[in-house]
Amino acid sequence: METIGRSSFSLTMAPPHSDLRVEKIVGDTQLTRRIAEVGITPGSSIQVVQRNGQALIVKRGELRLALGGGMAQRIFVSQVLE
Repeated sequence: METIGRSSFSLTMAPPHSDLRVEKIVGDTQLTRRIAEVGITPGSSIQVVQRNGQALIVKRGELRLALGGGMAQRIFVSQVLE
């Protein structure tokens, strides 16, 4: 997989059904640990499945996760090419 450029953007800005790579998570230790516990870490691949305003459902492998807008804003991603 190859990333498109090196620019990252908030997960809340990601288009649905695009392949994404997590670049960084901005927040305190408790937040980053909570996100990591569900398998979202820098370098992991995710995909936005559904949007409801800033709230999202993302897919990581076979796992689907609901993320509120506040948490999604702190996850920075880049688009990847297949």
